[in-house]
This record gives sequence, structure tokens and C-alpha cells, in this order.
Amino acid sequence: MALLTDVRTSAQGRHAEGSGIAVNARKQRAATVVEVGGGIDATNSDLLTQNISGITFDRSAVVVGMTGVEFIGVQGMTALMKINDQCQAAGVCWVLVPGDWVGHLLDSADRDHVLPAA
Repeated sequence: MALLTDVRTSAQGRHAEGSGIAVNARKQRAATVVEVGGGIDATNSDLLTQNISGITFDRSAVVVGMTGVEFIGVQGMTALMKINDQCQAAGVCWVLVPGDWVGHLLDSADRDHVLPAA
């Protein structure tokens, strides 16, 4: 699976698939929009973190849409927390747009609302 390290190389954005997840990223005005689909579990949560972290070095705002996620395990929460930490350290503003699966996980695992969910 190729890492999304520079979404500025194409007007259509970048796309990566593998290990049960699909990640699409594209630049839109002042933000980079990342759409995630598929299932997130122990086998691919690190790939999700690497993909999203790779595009945050652009330093534009990042919107991570997870409405296409069909399953997310506890390891997915760990990945989201790592992404949050990396964005904060890099000074990147980001927001998470959860779908049903991610919303259920946030309801039970992010009661302090640490993650910037819309």
C-alpha cells in the first residue's frame, strides 16, 4: 500500500487501498479532505495512521471523513488518538466526520471529547 505523502501532486488527489481500508485524499481550497472506507482493525490501523499522518505535513487544515467505514475496532480508536497527537504536534487543525461505526466507538471510548469530531 502506497503512503499518501503528498496530495498536492494531482488535482484529483491520491488514492490508496489495501488491507481492508481505502483512503482517498484531495486538496480543496484551504483544506485537505481525506475519505476513509472499509474496515479498521488491528491488521490495518497502523496503515491508517501512516496515511493520514503523511498528508498532514502539508500544514493545511485536514477533514477526515469516516462515513464510509463499515467496521472499526478498538485499535481504530488508538489510530485516531495517534493522528490527533501528530496533528497537534505539527500545528495542523483537523476535524473528524464520523459515520455510524465511528460514532458508536466515539460515544463509548471518547467520553471526554478529545477528538475533534463534527
